[in-house]
Amino acid sequence: MSQICAICKKAAVQSCSACNSTYYCSKEHQKLHWKTHKSSCAPFKIKSDEFGKSLVAIRDIKQGEKILTKLPILIGPKSEKEIICFNCFKKIEETSNVKCILCGLKLCGKLCQNKEGHLKICDILQASKITVESCPNIYQYSIALNILIIKTTDFKKYDVIMSNYSYQEPKDNFKNIISDLLILCEKLALPTTEEELRKLFVISKRNFIDISHNKSDNIKGLYPVIPFLNQSCVPNTKQVFYEDANQLSVLATVPIKKGDILTANFSDILWGTLERQIFLKTKKFINCSCTRCADPTEMKTYAGSIYCQKCKDNLLEDDSPKVMSTNPLDIDADWACEICNHKIQAKQIVFGNKSLNREINDKNMVHPKSLEHFLFKYGEILHPTNSFSLKIKFKLIQIYGNSEEFKLSEMPEALLERKVQLCHDLLEVADYIDPGYSRFRGILLYELQSTMVMQAKKLYCKDLITKSDAEDKLRKSLDILHESCKILLAEPDFKDILQEKLESLNNMIEI
Repeated sequence: MSQICAICKKAAVQSCSACNSTYYCSKEHQKLHWKTHKSSCAPFKIKSDEFGKSLVAIRDIKQGEKILTKLPILIGPKSEKEIICFNCFKKIEETSNVKCILCGLKLCGKLCQNKEGHLKICDILQASKITVESCPNIYQYSIALNILIIKTTDFKKYDVIMSNYSYQEPKDNFKNIISDLLILCEKLALPTTEEELRKLFVISKRNFIDISHNKSDNIKGLYPVIPFLNQSCVPNTKQVFYEDANQLSVLATVPIKKGDILTANFSDILWGTLERQIFLKTKKFINCSCTRCADPTEMKTYAGSIYCQKCKDNLLEDDSPKVMSTNPLDIDADWACEICNHKIQAKQIVFGNKSLNREINDKNMVHPKSLEHFLFKYGEILHPTNSFSLKIKFKLIQIYGNSEEFKLSEMPEALLERKVQLCHDLLEVADYIDPGYSRFRGILLYELQSTMVMQAKKLYCKDLITKSDAEDKLRKSLDILHESCKILLAEPDFKDILQEKLESLNNMIEI
C-alpha cells in the first residue's frame, strides 16, 4: 500500500509503528520528522492489570480524530459451518464439483488452486496422505490450522499472533471442540498441544473482528492492538475498513479525555442486553459489564424489555409498565415487571427472542408491508424502543427511498412522513446507546435529510408551501447533511455520495 513520505513527498511504504498513519521513504526521514510528528502520534498507551491489557488515552482525543490505522496480521473466514475456499474464504456450495486435483479440497474457482492460501493446506494434506473426506471439520477450523502452519514457516509472525492473545479464559465450555481439533491436527501431522489449541481457538473467536467494506464478503481479521480495546455497548470509538489491503482505522466517536479507556462494541448496537450478553459470552468469550449492560433500563431506552402482559390496562399510557431483567449481567436471572412484580424465567425470554429473530430473518420479511405488519402484530408486547421494534424500523428506513419499488421521488407524502418519523425515533435512541460520530447515527442523519429534501420539493411543487418555507426546510436539511458528513466522510462507501449531495443541495438552495 503506497503512501507519500511526510518529508520528501516521494512514494513510501514504511509507516510509524505506533500510529501507522504517517509514512516515510526511509528511517532517516522518520527520525527527521519526529519532532513534528510526536504531538500527533498514537494518543494512547497499552496498560496491563489483573484483568488484562487495555488502551488508555495519554492525551485528550478529539471527536472524529483518527486514533490508529492498522493492516491485518491474518485474515480468515467468518463462517464456521459452511464449506469455504482456503485462499479467498468465499462460501462454496456443497454441490460444487470444483476441487483441487492434488488434495481434494473444494475451490471457489480454478484461479485459487495455485494461490498461497490454498497451497499451504494443500501441501499438508498431501504430505499426511489423508483425504478431505476423512476430516470433514477441516473447513471449520481453518484459522487455527493456518496459525499452526505459520508456526512452522514464519515463527516471528506466529509470535506476533500469540501476543494478541487477550481474554479471560472460559472454563470447560469447549472441551469437545479442542478434542476434535487435536484429532484433526494429529491426522494432518501438525505438532501441537491441547493448551496451544485452546489459545488458538479463542484467538480465532475473541481477537478476530469482522471486516466490513464493499468487497468483503466472508472475512474477518486479526489486527495489532485492536484486541486490547475494551468491550462496551456504548463505545467511544468506531472501526472503519478500507478495501485496499483490508486496512482498518479506529476513530473517536465522542471526545475522549486523557486517562479514559478506549472502548469498542463487538456486538450489535440494536440488540437488547440479553442478546448481547449471550453473544459476547458464547461467541467472543467476553463478560461485558458496561454502563448499558449493567442498567436494567438500558440507558432509559428499555431496548431489551417488553410490555407486562399482567398490566395490559395500562398499555395506552406513555409509562406502560415493562418486564425487565432483575440482574442484566446474569443471563439466567429472572425477569420481573417494574410495577406488579410479575416474574418470567430467563429461558422464556431467550425462547421468545429466538422466535422473533427467526421471523425477522425469514426470507419473506423483506417487504415494508410485512415489516409494518410485524410492528402492528406485536404492538401489545414490543414497545416502540424494544430492540426488535428498532431492528424492523431500521430495515424500513433502508427500504423506503432506497429500493426499486420505493424510490424516494415516487413515494407519497404519507410514506415520506413515515420515514422521517422512523429516523427521528431511532436518532433519539442512538443519542443514548450509540452517540456522537457513530456510523449508525450518520446513516440515520443521511436518510433523514434526503427525505426532508424530497418533502420540501414536493410541497413546493404543489404550492403547499412558499418559496421561503421551502428554502428554510432545505437549509435545515443542509445542516443535517453537514452533520452526517462529519460522521460519514471517513467511511469510504459514503465519501463520493456525500460530496455529490452537498453540491446538489447547495445548488438547490441557491436556485
